[in-house]
Amino acid sequence: MELISVIVPVYKVEKYLDECMESVVTQTYENLEIILVDDGSPDRCPEICDTWAEKDSRIRVIHKENGGLSDARNVGMAASTGAYIAYVDSDDILEPEYIEYLYQAICETGADVSECAYERFQGKPEVVNIPKEMNTPVIITKEEALRRFSFSLKPVNHQVWDKLYRRELIEDIPFIYGRQAQDVLFSCYVFGKCNKIAYIDNMLYHWRRHSESASGKFLRQRLDALETYWHSLNYIEKNYPQFAKDLKNFYMTLCFGAYEWIMEKAPKDDQAELMKTVNSYRRRIRYTKEEWASCSLKEKIRYISSMPGLIKLSVIARNKTGGFRKN
Repeated sequence: MELISVIVPVYKVEKYLDECMESVVTQTYENLEIILVDDGSPDRCPEICDTWAEKDSRIRVIHKENGGLSDARNVGMAASTGAYIAYVDSDDILEPEYIEYLYQAICETGADVSECAYERFQGKPEVVNIPKEMNTPVIITKEEALRRFSFSLKPVNHQVWDKLYRRELIEDIPFIYGRQAQDVLFSCYVFGKCNKIAYIDNMLYHWRRHSESASGKFLRQRLDALETYWHSLNYIEKNYPQFAKDLKNFYMTLCFGAYEWIMEKAPKDDQAELMKTVNSYRRRIRYTKEEWASCSLKEKIRYISSMPGLIKLSVIARNKTGGFRKN
């Protein structure tokens, strides 16, 4: 049984940390190195981390100044020694077989990455009956993974917490410092570098959604996603241009989502400046003649209707008709 490093960034999750850690230390796969990275948390999290380290010799705690989720993950990765790496968010919950099944999927298929099914929950997770045996892994090639990434399709999503990675695959791919949605570019590089991914349709990860979570800060996440997807698009255009048009279309969907949120939720005094910011991202998108010719009528309408001066009318029409949504 090879050593597997489980990296858990910790920040302002004192209500949830014990429940998360209980699910980590009771994994059926026991040869774990559990690295808790206290990212300068101002609550009781540092104390809770140290208490868990006293209980379980597999746990190491790193206390550091606050640098954000990306920085905490990078610090944890640098300190890890396992042959495989798993990232777990400190307010989420694992099924007992999470590591075992992901590791087994890699061993059976020779994949560089394995991924499981997950659920999103608030309050308490749904009751999930895990099968006695792991479901048969589905092999996803590098090309298919990049295609799904460009369409934002499941399985093979951009989250990192539902996956297990071979160490040599990711040790030279850092997370972008200081941004939310930093999983996007990381996953783009991983998919471009891996040979194949093994997906198992076992519900093994419970993703908690709450107002304090990074994913709950919608606008900042959406704007950061535009930046990280832009870098991903540059990578795709250079290395896998056959998927560039699809990623551009998805990028336009992100812009529409940001426009819609600004018009419906942002303070009136901030709307003009925020719309200007999103427009600056939208103007980065340029289709080649070949890409434009292959776009559907719906995709062309979505692009044209996102132009300054038309966008407010477009968002209103989208809300009324449900149009312009991603296929």
